[in-house]
Amino acid sequence: MPRIQAATVAEHREHVLSRIAQTAEALAREGGVSAVTASAVAAGAGIARNSLYRYVSSVQDLHAMVVQRYLPSWAAAVGDAVAAEDNPSDQVLAWARANLDEAAATGHAWLVALGAGLGETSNDEVAKAHGDLGRLLARAWQQLDPQRAPLLTEMTRRLVDAGMARIDAGDDPIMVCETVLGAVRHLLVTTVDNPGSGGASA
Repeated sequence: MPRIQAATVAEHREHVLSRIAQTAEALAREGGVSAVTASAVAAGAGIARNSLYRYVSSVQDLHAMVVQRYLPSWAAAVGDAVAAEDNPSDQVLAWARANLDEAAATGHAWLVALGAGLGETSNDEVAKAHGDLGRLLARAWQQLDPQRAPLLTEMTRRLVDAGMARIDAGDDPIMVCETVLGAVRHLLVTTVDNPGSGGASA
């Protein structure tokens, strides 16, 4: 059993969990999702690989630990931005803008990549925040064009993902935001002019 370097077993566990999360985050920042492996995290946290599974049950849990540090506040910022708008077209734009603003402020496009692969996890808070974030966009598009809402939601996501990647690569965030929002506006104009099935006017 590893030597306990804390006043209590509970404190020792918290210290180890903190090291694990910090190591997983550093690996994700430097090498992306694929760099977060059980072996790499265990080595960076200073524990044996088999000991890692005393603290997490899977590599996906490692992703969730890192996302837990940021996603709830990110989702809250996006949710507040969308809630401030009544028109679904404005909500789509607010969703895109808020995500890009968060990416510019934190430089966490790598975090979005971690979150995108979580799906259903044992971390209910992360799963809820991630799901709520996607549903905000899907709901707005559903009001605008029920038939094409899944496609338009995915297209908007990909535009925003591309923008966040460019921000991470060092492009000017203002330029990126203006460009992405211009593309999203084009989608909105096309939808309003040619709704697939009962699209609402903006």
